[in-house]
Amino acid sequence: MTLFHRTDYSSKPTIIFNKRRLNMRSLANALEKIQTLAGAIAISIFLITVIIQIAARFLKVPVMWAQDVSVYSFIWAVFLGAAIAVNSHQHFAFDSVRDHLKGRWKTAHGILILALMLIFTLAMFDMASVKIS
Repeated sequence: MTLFHRTDYSSKPTIIFNKRRLNMRSLANALEKIQTLAGAIAISIFLITVIIQIAARFLKVPVMWAQDVSVYSFIWAVFLGAAIAVNSHQHFAFDSVRDHLKGRWKTAHGILILALMLIFTLAMFDMASVKIS
């Protein structure tokens, strides 16, 4: 299968993508939009519950649930934002090291960063499972 296909030789060639690849990309884009919306909702819930906490303290009215809701919504917002950042390669990394590397070393550096993120994620899951049980 060719990448370029001309229907009319007077016009520019149009790119034909593999249908399966295009569907996976559109599915990934849709999931990222849903994830972004969920993160925005989580951060909004966080801000609203913090405002409720401030008002409740000012009025001296106990609101027992607001602390837990604000903490958990902030955690969800952070994790959803981190997932979006990793997907678009905007996560935290030391660029000064990467900029001086070339070829295979640059690829190895990228793999090392991804491996460290995986180890950190697995450690977080392990700590969460210990705390839950």
